[in-house]
Amino acid sequence: MSRVKIYFKGYANRNIQRNFDDYMSYLFHKKVNELFIGTDYEDFKFFTFSGFRIEKGLINFVVSSVSNEFLRMMVSAFVMGESIIFNKSKLEIVKVEFLPRPIHGSDEASFITASPIFLANCIVMDNLGDILEDLLIDNFCEYFNREKGQLYCDFYSRHNHYGTYSEESEDFRNYYYNIDIVMKGSPELIAFAYDVGLGNNNNQGFGMLDIY
Repeated sequence: MSRVKIYFKGYANRNIQRNFDDYMSYLFHKKVNELFIGTDYEDFKFFTFSGFRIEKGLINFVVSSVSNEFLRMMVSAFVMGESIIFNKSKLEIVKVEFLPRPIHGSDEASFITASPIFLANCIVMDNLGDILEDLLIDNFCEYFNREKGQLYCDFYSRHNHYGTYSEESEDFRNYYYNIDIVMKGSPELIAFAYDVGLGNNNNQGFGMLDIY
């Protein structure tokens, strides 16, 4: 297990708004931070989550992490009564699905973004893959307390990158990518990318990958 699909009840159609997904991402990230204050997972950043969907009156989304204990503790907190307040509506957990882990020691995988890859305050020209590799290896080594050693990975896309950016300065920008991407390299890095995501700010709902 490295993922759970969560369903919340309590959503009302009157609450729909243009920035629904952004607002829900903010509220969920804030709630997770609150849940783990004073625990070993306070300020934990090695997780990510998908966009939020509304189906048959329920909100559903997927949370992914390298730590199964983190996922179980998070789910347990909601099962025990924790909720999210969205536009005065109390969102409570109604269903949880623990999803199988399809990554098993492969040195190549095809992914598609389940939430945009975010790159903060940088310059992207023809070096997107290099930036993603550096960030991923840094996160991997931080989590596992390891040296870089022989870790490596390469990225390429079958299609043109679909990216948008917002200007931060004349030289540095924030980038958002919704793309399909093929990753080759160290199997442990590929598995980590699937669990935690690519890019910056994964724990705010960026960079989650699905098998393509």
